[in-house]
Amino acid sequence: MTGTGTPDTAWYDGGSGPFDIANPDELAGLAELVNAGNNFSGKTITLIANLDMSKYGAGKTFNGGKGWVPIGIGYSFKGIFDGNGKTIKELSINNAGSDALGLFGTIDSGSSVHNLTLKDISITGRSFIGGVAEQNGGTVEGCSVSGNVEGSEYVGGIAGMNSGTITACSVSADVEGKYVGGITARNGSNGDSAMVRNCYVSGSITVTAGNGGGIAGESYGGTVEYCYSTGSVTVYTGIASGIMANFGNSNVTVQHCVALNSAITGNSSYIKRIVGWYSAGGTMTNNYGNVAVMILDGSPYTPVDNADDQDGADVASGAGGYNGQGFWEALGFDFTTVWKMSGDANSLPVFK
Repeated sequence: MTGTGTPDTAWYDGGSGPFDIANPDELAGLAELVNAGNNFSGKTITLIANLDMSKYGAGKTFNGGKGWVPIGIGYSFKGIFDGNGKTIKELSINNAGSDALGLFGTIDSGSSVHNLTLKDISITGRSFIGGVAEQNGGTVEGCSVSGNVEGSEYVGGIAGMNSGTITACSVSADVEGKYVGGITARNGSNGDSAMVRNCYVSGSITVTAGNGGGIAGESYGGTVEYCYSTGSVTVYTGIASGIMANFGNSNVTVQHCVALNSAITGNSSYIKRIVGWYSAGGTMTNNYGNVAVMILDGSPYTPVDNADDQDGADVASGAGGYNGQGFWEALGFDFTTVWKMSGDANSLPVFK
């Protein structure tokens, strides 16, 4: 469903809800309401139609041609946004001088955004840029993102920064900037308990200068587990890896993850399959990477075969390797409630 380019807030009566969003104008109205200080704490909003956001896109009359205005700028979103299995497509922002961009701005602790597809989005900003949100302090679950997400620094396919939980999400979007992660650019800070779990990334990661990881760019607290990435990771100057570029304290755990990247390319000594660099402490457990060639400063790099270290253990393709369900089940991937095998020629886990 397409909109008019004029936000509509008439659907909101000030009550406790629940509330339905049926068109792009009402979604833009939600942004107006939250950004004016109505945080929707404890209220549920359900998307009941697929939305085409092109009338609110970059180059249109809305917002001076800069595109979508995120839900939660200046004020956090504190409600529950149920995507209801619907798709929002053609959401675009072209605002290279602005920070905190995404469908949402800040998703607050205790709030959630779930069961939503963002298709063919295009977001360009400065710092803390994400497909779903610039910053997640609550829960983002069951969301997928395709298109392109780009910024100067701290750019993630789902969130620029995560201090909450991101689970059962996938990213096929290409993500580019300085300090980049396929799911989140920064997972946790100051020893908090941020979590990225049961996610996968197939889009490419490109870093002009800084650090880039297939799942997370960096972490200063929290866990990344039961995730895998397949897209290329290219870092021109800095740290690169298939899962997490670097972590900076002992409160970080990377476990049960698989780097199946087509290539991990860089020109520093900190190019690894699982974690590019880490300080003392932290935990790396039961991680794997494929045996594809990685390029370090123009030369092939041979990973160190160790499931509990920076490169992870070797795993090959085929039914007895990462194309077979048995490999993933042995890692602890949940095929009862979360995953199934795609069943194609290059079968990999996908969501049920």
